[in-house]
Amino acid sequence: MYFIVEGEVMVELAAGAALLRLAAGAFFGEMALITGEARNATVSTLRRTVLLRLDVADFHDLAGSHPDLLAVIKRGAAERAVPPAD
Repeated sequence: MYFIVEGEVMVELAAGAALLRLAAGAFFGEMALITGEARNATVSTLRRTVLLRLDVADFHDLAGSHPDLLAVIKRGAAERAVPPAD
């Protein structure tokens, strides 16, 4: 999972149908940590970008000690979720 400290990224879903711009304060890559499934998007920087990386072990530690943070991350994931293709 990545948190955008500075800059901007473009998220393109594997299906190629949806594009989403994310800037400082946003995050991405949470779906794989929550669901355990392979990634379903490609992320490219649009300008110089600084990211913070949170690995799976630290994510689970953080989620266990801060359930409020986990709720925010899950809500963000649900808002960006795309139903699977038929």
